[in-house]
Amino acid sequence: MTNKIELLDSIMGSGKSTAVLNWCEQNPNTTFLYVTPLLSESEVRVVEACTQAKFIAPSTEDHRTKGEHLLDLLQSGVNISITHVLYSSLRKEHLHWMKENKYTLILDEEVSFIEPLGDGYTSEDFQYLRELKQIDVLEDGKLVWLNESVGANTKYTKLANMCRLGMVYQSKRSENWFVTQLPMDLILCAERVILLTYLFKGSILDSFLSMKGIEVVTFTEVQVLEKSKKDIISLIEFIGEKQVVEWSSEALSSSWYGRSTQKELTKLAKSIRAIGNAQKVLSDDLLWCTPASVGKPTRKGMKKVSPISYAAGSGEVQEDGIASGCFLSCTSRATNAYRDRSVLVHCYNRFPHLSVSSFLQDYGTRVDANQFALSELVQWVWRSQIRDGKPIKICILSKRMRKLFQDWLHEELK
Repeated sequence: MTNKIELLDSIMGSGKSTAVLNWCEQNPNTTFLYVTPLLSESEVRVVEACTQAKFIAPSTEDHRTKGEHLLDLLQSGVNISITHVLYSSLRKEHLHWMKENKYTLILDEEVSFIEPLGDGYTSEDFQYLRELKQIDVLEDGKLVWLNESVGANTKYTKLANMCRLGMVYQSKRSENWFVTQLPMDLILCAERVILLTYLFKGSILDSFLSMKGIEVVTFTEVQVLEKSKKDIISLIEFIGEKQVVEWSSEALSSSWYGRSTQKELTKLAKSIRAIGNAQKVLSDDLLWCTPASVGKPTRKGMKKVSPISYAAGSGEVQEDGIASGCFLSCTSRATNAYRDRSVLVHCYNRFPHLSVSSFLQDYGTRVDANQFALSELVQWVWRSQIRDGKPIKICILSKRMRKLFQDWLHEELK
């Protein structure tokens, strides 16, 4: 078991994944669990890259779930590759065999160990549960479900189950701000944990691990490619100066979008379209982002950003591996499905979710809001064709986000 993480922090395109997979090949006596964001990575790339290590991806053959197949594989002590989603759902029996067979855990990109509580629960819901003496809060903020019967087959069933798993926490400053946390045993049960990422310092995961007392040290057993910012700068052209000036006085934050009118969002859509038209590109050349709530709303009648000729689309990946539509969430990491896009329009001034940053601060750590925003922006930009060394044109409407990106471009690589 380990209480530390070994960090390989290197810019996109430096060959982190390739170097670590080669390292796996050179360590035949080590058992590996490789965790990556994409199904295609876990089922194809990792499996095909390692002819000696021989990774196996869980499947649903024989009418079993991937979780059941994964348990069989862990018991057998073979090398395994899975997605972030499957990793986040591991149960105690999975973790037991990870520990028993001394697995080295490789996390390709950060896993979200702390997130805002979703699922539509309101302050009125929690007030109701308090009046029923249904919930209690421990010293570390953990929410405890007290009455087994109340959570059965009601709107609170999911909340009750998450509480029983020890996943729900309340901030100190407000009894109505909640987060969910993945169990630390996902890390502690491994023999070693190696994290591959970029711009880790000041991230939410950095703060979370600090709060939990997990030591982060540098992983030094592989060499990655040296990258120059000069090469990157030569591939990027900033465009849309008229639109930048037009929107420079607007916040473009999540709260701004929350109070915006449909008229304002239509104006923003026209700005996105104007940039695309000025660059004379088709919809399959352009990429844009706003909050998903207005970029891809879940219900009819909700306010929406909908640029004519550059629709959000379904995001469905076609047979050629390219996704349809022009919208890509600002939180996206690792996907290759937009690697043909050459014109980017970023319309979102990003900050950590208040419930998450407040919780971490209440318990002694801080999130660097600028580092959080920059890391997310850089990852989003690298979903485009710049990942293949091809030039891109970009318009960043938020004054703050644009400055963060330009300052980063002119910094030396750390």
